Amino acid sequence: MEGDYPYKTQKDVEGWAWDNLTMLLAEAHLHHIIRFDKKSKCYYDFLSQTLYGANGYYEKKGSVADGRVNVAAIRGEPIMLPDSVIPFIERLTKHPKTGVEIDRFIDENFDEGADDNSWGNTLENERKKISQAFYKFKQYDTSIGDTFFREKTGRRLFKYMGEPQIWFIGEDVPFESLTIDKVYKAVAKYDVITICDPVTGQLLHSVLSSDISAEESMAFLGLDAELLDPSMINVKTFFDANFCDSADVLKSMLSNFCTILDTVWARIAKNIKNNFLRSLSASTFYADTRVIPQRQSDLKAYPVNEERLWIVLNQTYTTAVTGVIKSTGIAEEFFRGCKLEIAPKNPSQGIEKAIDGIVALILLCFCCCQTSFVDEELSLLTKRYQSELRERIHEKFDYIPPGGSGGSLFDPEALQIGLQDLLSLGEQLSSEGLYEYASRTLEIWKIFTDGFNLNYNDENSLFSPSMGREL
Repeated sequence: MEGDYPYKTQKDVEGWAWDNLTMLLAEAHLHHIIRFDKKSKCYYDFLSQTLYGANGYYEKKGSVADGRVNVAAIRGEPIMLPDSVIPFIERLTKHPKTGVEIDRFIDENFDEGADDNSWGNTLENERKKISQAFYKFKQYDTSIGDTFFREKTGRRLFKYMGEPQIWFIGEDVPFESLTIDKVYKAVAKYDVITICDPVTGQLLHSVLSSDISAEESMAFLGLDAELLDPSMINVKTFFDANFCDSADVLKSMLSNFCTILDTVWARIAKNIKNNFLRSLSASTFYADTRVIPQRQSDLKAYPVNEERLWIVLNQTYTTAVTGVIKSTGIAEEFFRGCKLEIAPKNPSQGIEKAIDGIVALILLCFCCCQTSFVDEELSLLTKRYQSELRERIHEKFDYIPPGGSGGSLFDPEALQIGLQDLLSLGEQLSSEGLYEYASRTLEIWKIFTDGFNLNYNDENSLFSPSMGREL
């Protein structure tokens, strides 16, 4: 048997392991990925060199997508990235917020043997190719367009400002995207779901929860036809995947919501309260009669008082709503510094806050909504909407600014993160032989750490105790 074994030396084994590295890591469920924006579905797998969940475009000769020539829409399908754009992820995300010059992306095998004029022209052509590749790369997904950029002045460095790379062991990528379907499944714990008139609050329609449609589910969550016209979108993909097939419709909704956000919030909250009340009554009616009530008069014998509604909403909020907030990556972006707890002895305020939690999740779905075409107008509208919504969430959930009420000028956590970035820059400059720049960077780092008397032996410190001392 020994004579038949093909790997006779350590070098043979190492060669085989390297050739089959992706397969071995996959079998061990070891992943190396980067999600450029924690709110986005899009992420890149370093091991397979594949981009997942993207909502933009890739180059395809002869194809037309959304009026664009020679491109095709990705629509969330996995795509293998071309060699020309992989270095932007591999190099820029290794050191977020650190600038990289264009010549660092030029192939190491670039021929420098020609005469000066010919070599100079060829070098300039290579730089143009890299600039073009970077432009195409930014079209793959909105999260890429938002986190990768090139300076417009000076040395025109390439930079990445998004989330860091991560390694993890597990079956799946640890991320859940926020969708209306997810919110519905979290809060709709009734046998019978009812939909009420937005103005009068009277019962319009009842349906078994097991038979409900996507359109009915959205209406139950307060999105009535005046807020979201079902005829204008593909309701199923919007409900299931938070995907709007029309960029113009999404622009119109975001623009409208930005203009009258307080009114929209109040209307959804009113709809939710009425629908929850009637659903409680209708579910009790159905439990007794095994009949789905379709008239307001059917529910007269099954009234729901404020105390019962409070008990149900309190349980829904403390388990389901806060669970969705913490599992979808929106907590840090929109709820950091907010008070999520409900006062246990005030049912009226508790009902209002629980409903506000559901409203916030519904409106946040529009922040993460994807479409097949993203232009500058949509990008600006989305950012404006996110800013407006964050402000409302802060108002509703008793936001406390960083530093609390102690009058501190600095957020200690933000300061430590900034100093961590400064220290990383010093380490990089030193490793690249730029010792003078590294020394100046570390001098600034030391002035801040000494001046604020930061204790790096503190177990809560974001720094490793040894970092900086070796330098």
